[in-house]
Amino acid sequence: MPHLHHDPLGTIQSASRPGRKAPPPAPLLYYRIDQQVVFAYTCCMMELGPLLWIFDRLQGLQQTRRRVRVLVHRGVFLEDPESVLYYFVKVTNLSQARDIEITHVWFDAEPPVHLLMPARPLPTRLRPDETWEGWVKAAELAYVSDVARSGRVLLAGGKSVRSRRNKNVPAKGYIAGRGTPSG
Repeated sequence: MPHLHHDPLGTIQSASRPGRKAPPPAPLLYYRIDQQVVFAYTCCMMELGPLLWIFDRLQGLQQTRRRVRVLVHRGVFLEDPESVLYYFVKVTNLSQARDIEITHVWFDAEPPVHLLMPARPLPTRLRPDETWEGWVKAAELAYVSDVARSGRVLLAGGKSVRSRRNKNVPAKGYIAGRGTPSG
């Protein structure tokens, strides 16, 4: 039964021609097709060990990286019939394996509007997939042109995260995170 191997130029040659030896077991990959062993060479005959090591390290960094989402939307408290309009800031820890600590939440304006809420005190720690939400009266941000993009969250490591508009807000719902709402 002839042995086949794949050379770098892409032509298949038989290894059982007279005067020709079978291909050496040096290729990195081989597989069987119809009872014949086919050898596949990688580009430039590079060993995979160092590449796999680098890939594992990059994947590890990706999995331990801090990822935070900050969303802003408008709403009212339904249990209060005379409720005014509020802006809500929702912070979600999207990291796979890392906690985050939120130290400050504010709207970047002149002057800045800080969310100081005794019912939901800061700093607070969020486990992966955990959410914290705070709010401020919309009247306090009447002079801000783009409220949805002016929200800011400061993490314990000093990183500041900007907000964006929350486009997928249900018509009714509960406030995310710990604490009780008190307008």
